[in-house]
Amino acid sequence: MIAPVLIVALAVFGVIKPNFTGTWVMDKARSFNNPAGLEQTMIVKQDGDTISIDATLVMTQGERKVTETWKLNNTAEEFTPPAQQGAPTDARGKRTAYWLAGDRGAIMNEEIAAGGKTLSQTQRKWTLLPDGKTLIVDYFIDGPRGSYEAKRVFQKKD
Repeated sequence: MIAPVLIVALAVFGVIKPNFTGTWVMDKARSFNNPAGLEQTMIVKQDGDTISIDATLVMTQGERKVTETWKLNNTAEEFTPPAQQGAPTDARGKRTAYWLAGDRGAIMNEEIAAGGKTLSQTQRKWTLLPDGKTLIVDYFIDGPRGSYEAKRVFQKKD
């Protein structure tokens, strides 16, 4: 009886970090301000403070696969952003990620620059609800077309 109570107490007081591992399917009805027709599935693997994401995004323009790795250690990691139409070929990126205070979730920041000029900045806030089956990803995006926010709510697929 003491062990389950201890586990719940540790989770409530933020000693246990959330584990995002699983297959997550976006709930379009609970998500908002996303591209028209967007469907997204993510396979997330977490090993300690490292999160690997294999995502499939289906949009009106077709399907796109995205693979990312994030280290939640608050250290900038350089990466080469995927080529996009009209984007400079010398674009480079930096990713920084860390646990939220109280280990309630994670913040993932990404900046893409070229020629000494910042092209875009994206911040994602990942929050796993206490049920362990609902993941909320809040997006804050600043880019050439302005600034906007989006929310994607995912349900864990059993």
